Amino acid sequence: MLLGYKVMETVGKKVVAVDYPKGFAVQFVTAACINLGTIFKLPLSATHCVVGALLGVGLANKLSVVKRVYNLDDEKKKEMTEEDR
Repeated sequence: MLLGYKVMETVGKKVVAVDYPKGFAVQFVTAACINLGTIFKLPLSATHCVVGALLGVGLANKLSVVKRVYNLDDEKKKEMTEEDR
């Protein structure tokens, strides 16, 4: 209850590098879990849901499909910065 923000900060910065799209996915999944838990009258901790979502994002980063998409985004960003010069 008192140190949940420290857990989320540690997992979000030291275990999984979170950028804006990943952060959106984490928040979206957390909200969906909390809403489903409310519908089914399950007691859930938001901190546990966030940590679970962060670990899910970390595991998804290991998939080849996700790696391909992020590599394409990195290449596009490099091209855009080269054109701006």
